[in-house]
Order: sequence, then structure tokens, then C-alpha cells
Amino acid sequence: MNPMIYAWIFWIVGNTMSTIFGAYLVKKYRNTYGLPTLIVLYSIYSVGANILASRITIYNIIIPFVVSGGTLIFPFVSQLDDMINEVYGRRRAYIAISVALISNILMATFILADAVLPVPAWEVDANKYWIQFMVAAPRVMLASYIAFAVDELWNATIFAKLKKQAYRTEEDWKSNRKIIALVLTRVTTSDASTMVIDSIVFYPIAFIGILPYNVVINMIWMGALMKLLLAIFNSPWYIIYRMLIKNVKREF
Repeated sequence: MNPMIYAWIFWIVGNTMSTIFGAYLVKKYRNTYGLPTLIVLYSIYSVGANILASRITIYNIIIPFVVSGGTLIFPFVSQLDDMINEVYGRRRAYIAISVALISNILMATFILADAVLPVPAWEVDANKYWIQFMVAAPRVMLASYIAFAVDELWNATIFAKLKKQAYRTEEDWKSNRKIIALVLTRVTTSDASTMVIDSIVFYPIAFIGILPYNVVINMIWMGALMKLLLAIFNSPWYIIYRMLIKNVKREF
């Protein structure tokens, strides 16, 4: 079977679980478990995307894309930020970004702490591969964190403005037409700009001087295009989320 089929299966299952579980808790436990759950999911996805960032991968989506491994799940990172922003407002979205950033830094320190320890003789060869993948160059880690902070703060700010303009009354909040209109507007504005910003910030910082200049340029536009395509593919999950929580109180 084509490896991309397996990748899509994992992607669909992961996004569906996060969307349905998050919406259920937000709807049933808005003021208790809802926000912490979304922040945990957001942190898990962002840590996963940054761990995979150092792995260069080929994704066949219409055309072959040569991008970092985290590209496949990064658009859903921004979507989880929007899921928080949608109900709990921009300030709590900023808090979620801070928690996710700290989670990434902590994960990096744990990996580095383990990486400096010796291994048994029979694990030496395996350890080389582990180090090569898990212990990214410091500049790759730095690029991941800078790009994450810049693009997620941008995304949270733009989305909050879109939400405030779209939902002027409670009827707007519950209108299926308004929900779909905002999702489509979100994809073409905040999502599109966020995906482009992430690629423009991450790839030059991470790889210029390591990889040929033309390769880095190709990775920038390929990464931005692939993330935008995935953001479009993510839209049905966001519509499902919004339909499930349409009667939940919102904050701006």
C-alpha cells in the first residue's frame, strides 16, 4: 500500500479524535475541563510538530513536497489554537501559546538531558540514529520555537478580529451560514498568512548555510503551499467543531 495512504489514515484519525473529544468537553464542561483539554491537545500537537521538524520528508500530495516532517500536523496546531480562541477568547489563546511553547522547551531539555548519558555497548549504533533524529541542531530548535511563537501569535490575533466582526449577535454565533462563512474566511486569511509566515521564518533560520540556497527556497514555497492545502483539508473538522459547540457561551 502507498505510504501516503497510511499517513492520511493516521492524520484523519488523529484530527477526528481531537475535534470530537475537544468539542464534547467544551460543550459539556465549558468552565472546567474544556479549556485545559484543548490546551493539552494543542501542546501535544505542537510538541509533535517540532520533534518532527528536523526530519526532511517527501509527501506526495498532488505533487511531491520536500518539507520538514512536522508539516503534516502543523496546520492542525493552528486549528486547535482557533478552537480555543473561538470559545474562550484571544487572551486565553495567548495563554495556550505560552503553555505550548514552554512544553516544547521542556521537551527539548528532557531530550538533551537523556542524550548526554552513555549507552550500553550493544546500543551504540542504534544510539547514533536516535541522536541524529531526536537531537536537532540548536538552530533547528531555535527556528522551530521562533516560527511557532511568531505565527501562532499572528494567527490568534487575526482570528480574534475575524470572530469579532463575524459574530455581532447571538443569532450570528448559532447561524450555520455564519459558521461556514467564518471558516472559509479563516482559511483564506488567518490560515493562509500563518502558513506562509511559518515557512518564511522557519526554513531560512533552520537550514540556510546547511543546505544549498535553492533547496531552502524550494522548501519555503513547498512548505507554505502544503500547509495551506492541509489547512483547507482541515476545514471540515473545524466546521464539525463549530456545529457541535454552537450553543456554548463564547468570549472575545
